Amino acid sequence: KTHMHQCHFFTESATMGKLMTSAAAMQAAGLLCLVSLHIIVEGTIRTVIDYDFQPRDGPHNTWPVGVSLTAAAVEILFGAAGLAVGGAGLLFSSGHPAATMVAMCMNVVLGWFTFIVFVFARPAYIADHLEHPDQVGNFPRLSEDEHNAMVTMGILGSFGYCAALQGAQFFFLFRLYHIQTEQAERYTVKFYRYRLGGYSLLQVVAGISQLAGGALIIDTFDDGKNTPPFVFPPYIIWYPALSVATGLFVLLAGFYGIVRAVTYTSEQGPEKRFFGLSPLGWACAFIWCFQMITMNIMAVGEMGSDGPPASAVPTNGTAFMGAMLAGLITILSFMPAYLDAAMRGITVCHVTSERYITKSAHA
Repeated sequence: KTHMHQCHFFTESATMGKLMTSAAAMQAAGLLCLVSLHIIVEGTIRTVIDYDFQPRDGPHNTWPVGVSLTAAAVEILFGAAGLAVGGAGLLFSSGHPAATMVAMCMNVVLGWFTFIVFVFARPAYIADHLEHPDQVGNFPRLSEDEHNAMVTMGILGSFGYCAALQGAQFFFLFRLYHIQTEQAERYTVKFYRYRLGGYSLLQVVAGISQLAGGALIIDTFDDGKNTPPFVFPPYIIWYPALSVATGLFVLLAGFYGIVRAVTYTSEQGPEKRFFGLSPLGWACAFIWCFQMITMNIMAVGEMGSDGPPASAVPTNGTAFMGAMLAGLITILSFMPAYLDAAMRGITVCHVTSERYITKSAHA
């Protein structure tokens, strides 16, 4: 019984108060708060950028800014709903399945609207209405086909990062809901294997898109510094060789996660860890560091020296991109590591419990 209590995935009690004070509930509520805060920050930044937006020459003046403002505002809304549910559980050990279900519905309905607008509709619309390439930054350096290919890579990258962020909020809301309704038994090794495979696939998509974008720039120009940079959100490509390296590392980590998801079984038992992390955990930590340096600190930081003048930064959004990228990079890197640890945690609990039960029976 003592050993079973140590397995936090199975500590749910009959009363809501005890349910919300279990280790599993505290973990789910805390991680829900973390993810929801990233969503609120992203929505706030998008709102500020579009609120400050004034139509200028180029394709951007054809996009209805009201649509972006609405999508950003509802992103703040469903982010705040997740933060409220997670905060209630984390700070006050309280919660109700109905409130959690409402937050999940908001994530699905409002989240899809925000996701479609910013990941697909807006970049595709702008690219489709690019009638005068000479009006838009560095686009004259690319042919129409090359430009469309880079826009596609940006869309794929946005898909990988944004799907991981919004999907993570739903995952922890879903987890908290099942704790509150005493259905934790559904969280099996098989359950986590599927989720690990899904989030690792998002890493693969993000890695391929950045690798391919950097390779296209190298093939068209060279691997040296580009001034001004090629900007296809979420990517700012100053040094295409660094983009290729970053994409390759993210791709390899994603493939490793998929292999783990496909090959792992509960019969393997506890695995060797290095300073508390599994090999996949270390891989995810490495790509987090590498992306933060190359995609964020270096790429966004360069905008202050060789990028647009300071007066233009608030309008084009580069001043805010670092904060957005930090959240996106963190969640895409974190989720596979978390799911791998949760999958292995269930195995450790079962093995420990079975050994204890066997030992007790012989005593």
